[in-house]
Amino acid sequence: MDVTFLVAWQWFQWLAIRLALFLGLLTLGPSIGLIVFDLLLYVFRTTFDSVPFIGSKQKVAITIESSNKHEEDKNDDG
Repeated sequence: MDVTFLVAWQWFQWLAIRLALFLGLLTLGPSIGLIVFDLLLYVFRTTFDSVPFIGSKQKVAITIESSNKHEEDKNDDG
């Protein structure tokens, strides 16, 4: 068997493998990226949810303050 044929065949196999890996990454990359982003967002939101002035406790504090001011305004008028 001729050695040049084997070398050419190895080059073709190398190219086919790299092309398949590239196309697989191109296809699966955006989905994997979105899953990683969603996981990081979940960790960030659950970590900072209990921190005042950042998470949902800030919204509760603002609502309580505004409702207390509204009650005080009613009491001052009457």
